[in-house]
Parts: sequence; structure tokens; C-alpha cells
Amino acid sequence: MLPFNTLVQIDAKSKRPIYLQLADQLILLIQQGIIPTGYKMPGSRRLAQLLHLNRLTIVAAYEEAANQGWIEIKPSQGSFVSQALPIIQATSWDTVSTHEQQPNPSPKTNLAIQQKLIINRGSPDERLAPIDALARSYRSALKSSVKSRDLIHVDVYQLHKNESIIAAYLNRSRGLHIEGNEVILTQGSQMGIYLSAQSILRPKDTIIIGKTNYVGADTIFESCGAHLHPVDVDEKGIVVDQIEAYCQQHTLRCVYITPHHHLPTTVTLSASRRMKLLKLAVRYQFYIIEDDYDYDFHYSSSPILPLASGDHQGWVIYVGSMSKIIAPGLRFGYTVARGSIMNRMKALRRNIDRYPDLISSKAICSLIRDGDIERHLRKSLKIYKKRRDHFCSLLETYFGEKVQFVKPAGGLAVWVHFDPSISLVELASKAFERGLYFPDGRIYKRENTSLNATRLGFASLRLDEIDEALHILSQSLADL
Repeated sequence: MLPFNTLVQIDAKSKRPIYLQLADQLILLIQQGIIPTGYKMPGSRRLAQLLHLNRLTIVAAYEEAANQGWIEIKPSQGSFVSQALPIIQATSWDTVSTHEQQPNPSPKTNLAIQQKLIINRGSPDERLAPIDALARSYRSALKSSVKSRDLIHVDVYQLHKNESIIAAYLNRSRGLHIEGNEVILTQGSQMGIYLSAQSILRPKDTIIIGKTNYVGADTIFESCGAHLHPVDVDEKGIVVDQIEAYCQQHTLRCVYITPHHHLPTTVTLSASRRMKLLKLAVRYQFYIIEDDYDYDFHYSSSPILPLASGDHQGWVIYVGSMSKIIAPGLRFGYTVARGSIMNRMKALRRNIDRYPDLISSKAICSLIRDGDIERHLRKSLKIYKKRRDHFCSLLETYFGEKVQFVKPAGGLAVWVHFDPSISLVELASKAFERGLYFPDGRIYKRENTSLNATRLGFASLRLDEIDEALHILSQSLADL
């Protein structure tokens, strides 16, 4: 039987009735696949004992879930998770005619796709998200917004209070020295990179990136008409000496870096290179877009402070996100810049997203102000560290000399080099047939076609899921 006493957390102080809290959590566990379809739920007496609740509360929760179509209550048999879950999936326009001409996929086929294990490129586990705290914060934000009439329209220039909360958080956690007017709130770090690039890059400007780099950022820079100049990335991060050599011969507009930890290789930019890069930026007057997307995830030592914490005289634009901490689908980020660059960003943001999501902004800033985010992060780090250690141990056990990697000091993924004799594309295909998806590495070959490596995320998988995923991967390798 599943460990319901640990999977379900009831908040006795919440205003939401306990039976609805329980129903909500059971439905979420079903949606996440933790409670599988067809699973026989514990009897009401047994679950009441496990959760230390009244039996009638359990009965009411089951009835609520049944009313929504998640559970089937069969007299004299028990309660079962529905085989046909009430999940609606949209169909794109270009596939409508195909579906009209061909029979619909069988339920078994759909179920097989839904149940595939996924090794992603380094996302957090949304199942660890502080759902109860977030729900309370959203409820409070919604109520206060109704009273203050903020649900009508709030302009991007009217978020001073929330920007000040983010500024205080960054000053406390990253050693920055900023005011609220140097912060702009965004829909995740991708928007922050876009606003930064659009505000500083002109057509034919040169921006330096790593030879392995975040492809989403490369696409933005190319859309600005900029020239991308790649330099090497080694075990200490981007090679700053090559940046200096370029500056001695050419005009440089910007450098893009992911210092904690370089995407995709996970290496951390050393302190000495950070200091040298800052000095070069001031001397040659180029901007640094510091995409610190996973600064918060460190397991073995204290993190090196961001470049934005140093004396950069306005040449560093700092981009970050709360989506890695809470859940990928919750889009909330921030960008820090000074003076005219910040003014351009806010004007541009107003053009593309004039009225930001105030409710989400209020709710998340409330969690930050009250310390809920930092408490959640501390708990998550312990879990992710165990998952990292287990993942790396199994990589060594299953693959030995066929792979090379360095256990990352932080982050949510491992950068793994496979033996040249192994085709990652073929390996991914075999693994998919066995029920496992993992990135085949092709996305990282834009600057180095001989690269035979990929980024494997460990954070979103429980220990038992890591066991299963790497076992499938080793079997798939044997198939080759």
C-alpha cells in the first residue's frame, strides 16, 4: 500500500474544510501518477487510522473525488481510481483531419505514453512544490486585490512593492546592493533574457557565448540580428582569456553566461574568472547578461556570489527565476539592471505585456517575504542531494567506462559524455521503446558536431524512479 501518511499533509489551521484538503491532495496524486489508474484505495477506516482523521471525513473526501470523476465507488468492493480519468487534451488544428480519417488511439496506447518515465534536462520535481502555502498565499492575494480594485488593471510601472520585496530577497541571499527600482518582474527567466537582449543589442553587434550554451538564449540573440561568437568552456567555466583576446582586436557589445551552473555542462564559473570578467567589462565597456537560473541549488559548499554583487558600474544585467524553486509551470522571474537599460526594459515589457499577472506576483512575493520559499528550498535541497548521489552512483554501476561525468556540486542535472561508439540517437530510440524518454544530445551540437554528450536531470525523479530509469537505459544500451 502507498504511504498515504507521508503523501498527504493536512493543515488543521486552514480555513478550507479537511475533507476538501484531502480530496484535493488525492486528486493531485492521481494526476501526477503516484496513485495509478485502477488502484484500490484504502478503506475509510484504514485511511482514517493512517491520517488520524475521522472516518466520516474520509468518506466525504472519497465522495468529493468520485463526484469529480477521479474515483469510482463500487458497493461491497471498495473505492477505485477511475480507469478513464477526467483529463481533457487539446488537439492541434493541423491534426484534426488526420484524426477524422484514422481511428482514435486505444486507451492502452494513451496510457502507455502517459506512463513513460522521463529524464529531463534539469527541472525540479513539481510534486515537492509547497502547494498548501502557495494556495493560501494566492487566496490572500486574490482577496486583497478585490478590496484594492487591483483586478481591474495594474500597469507594469505599478509593482513597486513587489519589486522591493524581490530586491530585499536578492540582497539577502546573493549579496546584491539594489533598490526596488532596479528590478523588473518577468514571466520567468526567458522573458528576462529577451528584455535584456532587446534593450542592449543592435543588429550586427557581437555577443560572446559558450561553445556549448543555452539554445533558448542563442535564439533570442539571433532574433536581435546579433553576431554570436562562441568561446570555449572548460572545467572552470567560460574561458575569460579568450574573451580578453577578442576585446583586444574587436568591439564587443555583450557576454552571456550561466555561472551557476553552466548550461548545459553544469560547471561553475570560478571566482578568479568572475573577477577578471568584471574588470574586462568595465575596461572595454561591454554588458554581461548573467543568467543565474539555478543559483539556489548547491549541495557541498557555499555558492560563489554573482557578478552582479560586485562593483560592475552598471555593466551587469542579472536574470533569475523562482520557477526552478517552486515548479516549472509557475512562471515568475526577475531581472536587475540600472538606469537607462532598466527604463528600456520596462517600456518594452509594457509593449508586449502591459498588464502583468498581479495575483501571482503578490502571492509569490508574500511567500518570499514570509520566509516560506527559503524553508521550502532547504527541504528540497536535502531531497535533491540524495537523488544526485543515487543517480551518479547508478551511472557508475551500470555504465562504468562507457560514460564520463563529474558529479555536479549543484544544479539539477548531470552532464554525461558517452563513449564515441554509442549513438545517443539510437540509444534514445531504444529507451523510448522500453518506456523511457531522455534527451539525445542533438540540441547541444550547434557549435560542436562531434559532441557525444547529453544533460540528464535527476531532480524530478524519486529514488525508485531513478532505479527504473537507469535500469531501462542500461537494457537499451545492451540492445545496441
